Amino acid sequence: MLAGLFDKTLGLLEKSLNLRLNQQELSASNLANSETPGYRPKHINFQSTMQAVMGKDRSGVLRRTHPSHLEGEGSESGIQLRLISESGPASADRNSVDMDTEMVRVAENGLLYNATVQALSRKLAILKQSVEGVR
Repeated sequence: MLAGLFDKTLGLLEKSLNLRLNQQELSASNLANSETPGYRPKHINFQSTMQAVMGKDRSGVLRRTHPSHLEGEGSESGIQLRLISESGPASADRNSVDMDTEMVRVAENGLLYNATVQALSRKLAILKQSVEGVR
């Protein structure tokens, strides 16, 4: 009965929040490894991953289409992440983490995370208002 109450928007917002959280963790890892020789920064291709989530087959399982994609099974969000490993200009120790780029990515991701939380909050407020209006 309640299944019809929640549309796909809530699920997509949840997956978006999980992706943003995963990106924040990757950025933290990139920053932590900024002086690790040979380290290449990684980030999530958000658009590609969300397109895969929206276009997944009816079984609900995402297909692994590239060897660098993480397995979706066992992850909390059930999302198959599409990672990009950057190979920009490297320092003498072949580390290509650019602190400024990572800090911009952290700030941007935080803003987008907050915007998604606001959208989710508004969606839930609409549902709450609908339920309370029925009384």
